[in-house]
Amino acid sequence: MHINWRRWAALLLAIFLSTGCREASSQTDAGRPLGSHGKNIPRFGEWGESVAGLRARIRISQTQLQEGQSLGVSLEVRNDSPNQSVRFDASPEAMTRRGLVWSVGDGLRFADSGESETAPESTESALLRPRQSLVIGPVWLPIVPSVVPRTPAQRVTASFLADIGSADAPRVVAPPVEVLIIPATWGPSDRGLRLCVASGDSPIATTQPLKLTLFLHNTSTQRIALPALDWSNPRIALEDDRVTLTYAPAASGTDASQQPPRVVRRRDLSIEHLFDRPGVYRVRVGIDASDARAPTTNAASATLWNGAPVSNEIVIRVELPTDGPTAAAEGARANRGRSAN
Repeated sequence: MHINWRRWAALLLAIFLSTGCREASSQTDAGRPLGSHGKNIPRFGEWGESVAGLRARIRISQTQLQEGQSLGVSLEVRNDSPNQSVRFDASPEAMTRRGLVWSVGDGLRFADSGESETAPESTESALLRPRQSLVIGPVWLPIVPSVVPRTPAQRVTASFLADIGSADAPRVVAPPVEVLIIPATWGPSDRGLRLCVASGDSPIATTQPLKLTLFLHNTSTQRIALPALDWSNPRIALEDDRVTLTYAPAASGTDASQQPPRVVRRRDLSIEHLFDRPGVYRVRVGIDASDARAPTTNAASATLWNGAPVSNEIVIRVELPTDGPTAAAEGARANRGRSAN
């Protein structure tokens, strides 16, 4: 059996450099609000070496963020030829076939064309004139809270195959840019499960939903059965400026889900009509499964989990909307009235 060692080496290099997913590409100029176009991401790294007439560099939205948040990143690709134009297909499908990968520290994940969304100003294929560049992104790479404390300074980079038709082709590599990642604070563990909550949306308006990301870490060495929780209807407790959102098992009695040992899982949360007045609030999230029923078929081999952990606290700033008061205030009062009963 013949082994193509060059192909395996290229694949291993891609795995080493990979994480995250990609979105759209475009050639428009800077000058739009951050997030509408990748060239508006202000900080950028050095240009990489020229490979098959192409160079790449990283653009990042910020050089410091906290675990649990997402880092906005773009990849700028330039035609390095002094006198020849190059047609470059930067569509999600083409870049997936090029093996585009993003890397933050040692986090590894391949780009996936199915996860991409095309922006209105993006182009499927572009003719790059000499020294002209296009931008792929921005994409938002989630920084999952680390189980073991990581080095604060982490390197961000990306790479892709120079030739879309060959896995043996050299890779165009963007030199790394360092970002400072502040460790997140986990809540105390209860029966082998601890929580960490994060939010990238602050400040928010009183009319907007509060969007959170909840991370669940099984700290034990055993698989546990987490009861099916009602993620759409939390109990809301408000005490001065502290808001506690508590999620309990669903009434339907759905089978418990498996939570492997030492694994961190994430859950995106959206809470409507939570705030009816501006201010600075401390928000935390809890799970109360103390009255959970025994799991059924799909988790029979796991230990029934019936703990009640509470996450860390985060600060959320709430402002009045620019278009004036709305019915959100009434919705917030109604929610709190239900939680008090």
